[in-house]
Amino acid sequence: MTVNVEKPSNVSLDKFKVRTTKYKANVSLATSGLNELHITISEVEVKKFYDAYMNDPHFADVLRKLQGEYDPMNPPYKQYRIGENGLIYFCRDDNYKLCVPKDLQKEVVAEIHDTLQEGAHAGYHRTYNKVASTYYWPKMVHVIKEYVRTCDICQKAKPKRHGQRGFLKSIPIPSQPFEVVTMDFIMDLPPSNGYNAILTIVDKLTKFAHFIPCTTSINEEETAKLFHAHTWTKYGLPRQVITDRDARWTGAFWEHLTSLVGVQRSLTTAYHPQADGQSEIMNQTLEIALRAFVFP
Repeated sequence: MTVNVEKPSNVSLDKFKVRTTKYKANVSLATSGLNELHITISEVEVKKFYDAYMNDPHFADVLRKLQGEYDPMNPPYKQYRIGENGLIYFCRDDNYKLCVPKDLQKEVVAEIHDTLQEGAHAGYHRTYNKVASTYYWPKMVHVIKEYVRTCDICQKAKPKRHGQRGFLKSIPIPSQPFEVVTMDFIMDLPPSNGYNAILTIVDKLTKFAHFIPCTTSINEEETAKLFHAHTWTKYGLPRQVITDRDARWTGAFWEHLTSLVGVQRSLTTAYHPQADGQSEIMNQTLEIALRAFVFP
């Protein structure tokens, strides 16, 4: 079926000519200096698009404002045009793209990504370039990326291009109190008696915790002294100390100290605080108590 779609209002184009069905039509801009635009649409789809515009808060607002009375020298949504068929086109640098309402966005992406002639299950970048050359909607990057990422056929048919991922491994439960301890800092607290930070030391087995006041400027040597005074002298040396990758734990001094006394130093994965969930939960518990009783 052939459908002739008149040019958008206020656009110096001869005519939009739409051919074929579904999302495989060809729209030519026959004006010199303008790029050829390929738009996939059919006569039935025109009504489908228009109805979907009404369910899309953004494009429904565009239609209302562009169809209403406004100052032609200062119109709202300057980059939008409405065609004689009632559909919305986005214009930038003399390139016209059909605006796709929310209810039809995944359908449009599927038509390009899933078909052999158009996308052949290409990756995100190729699919985005293909879709964006003809269509437009706000935040289309997120919609396309999520569609490609969750495509079932892509997951099954494409080879893995990354290295083998390791298995998740939980921290073993120790058999003795203070055999394994976790350490962390709570920083940038409101100053009190010259302190604005807290060092937390938690026993992995009993969950017994020490909260030691300190300052945000504490260094490796000072941290080691607090550890010695509040843990080492009271419970003996632990077999393992678990910390994040704060510079106070990764420096040469702390590494030399733990190696010298035979303590295993375990650093959690970078940007993955869940690896030491015990310290994170204990810190949250203390912060809640501070907010409730100290700064209500």
